Amino acid sequence: MLRTKEIPKNIGDYLRHENGKVFWTKNVSRRIKIGDEAGTINKSTGYRVVIFKGQSYYTHRLLWFLTKNEQPPKEIDHINNDRLDNRIENLRGVTRNQNQHNTKTPKNNTSGIKGVGLHKPSNKWVARLTLNKKYIHIGCFTDKKEAEQAIKKAREEIHKDFANNG
Repeated sequence: MLRTKEIPKNIGDYLRHENGKVFWTKNVSRRIKIGDEAGTINKSTGYRVVIFKGQSYYTHRLLWFLTKNEQPPKEIDHINNDRLDNRIENLRGVTRNQNQHNTKTPKNNTSGIKGVGLHKPSNKWVARLTLNKKYIHIGCFTDKKEAEQAIKKAREEIHKDFANNG
């Protein structure tokens, strides 16, 4: 993961933004032409990254800077969870905790429902979520659908605008 660093004030001389993308306005190397979309997709993180004067910057952080004319906050959330959708209306400054609430269902989830898992000894569905790095137990249910409804309701109440059901 890239370290959060200050974006150079003159970067707007080299890049322009349009509909969530950044484009070169000056030739910075032989391989880059004016008008080319800046950056490449980092295969390990899924974010588009732009290299400028030997430093790497996430495109969403550059767009924040270019749009708002201010250094981006430490954490920026992609509201719709699409790391390549860098339209400014899809970005919001958040705390680390809020950013963690707005995540997709983990790939290793076996129930298919974020926050719900089967407790094998009791054969019951357990619903839980996190808040401030602590688990909150929502309940145990014999029916998976009940667990799903309970976790969604709790997430809406506790995580509010950052609730993401998967």
